[in-house]
Amino acid sequence: MINFFEEKYLNNYLKLVVSNIDLSYIDSKLEILMKAPKYWFVNKIESEAGLYFHYPVIDYNIFFINLFRIYIDLNIDASCIIFPLVYLHKLNVYKYLLTKYNFIKIFLSLCLLGIKYQDDFYISNKIWVRKCFEYKLLRTNNLNEIILDFFNIECNLLSVFDYNMSITESEYNFFINKILN
Repeated sequence: MINFFEEKYLNNYLKLVVSNIDLSYIDSKLEILMKAPKYWFVNKIESEAGLYFHYPVIDYNIFFINLFRIYIDLNIDASCIIFPLVYLHKLNVYKYLLTKYNFIKIFLSLCLLGIKYQDDFYISNKIWVRKCFEYKLLRTNNLNEIILDFFNIECNLLSVFDYNMSITESEYNFFINKILN
């Protein structure tokens, strides 16, 4: 079993995830204001009009360490952490734009879908969101709103994948080897 807390494996996992994100994607400051959910890691910046708004800043190392802690805390099978990598790759193949502005919700939703598909232990959206909030992967004043967001994203992702969340053995082994090397 891979210990994702080891720096080498964490860095390899991180590289695989970040390689699927278009970090350069920015439409405009106003569009960032409209897209960035209030519960992301945020920094405050001032617009030309003197208005303050937030934009997401993600410390990926902390994000993934806390994500792996949630997997351990909920006794989720370690193999489930590979599923989001495969799903991210498939989203790229389908030309689904993953940016630093939608990354957190989509990646956490992919993790949840992988857990629901692979693991014997059922985790509800409510439990998942509360754990993500507890480990500071999400910030919000309204957990019910985020639970509904996750449900909607989950439905959209299932539709994108044509309700087929299975991965092949070769896909799984490919990403395991990428993490180990």
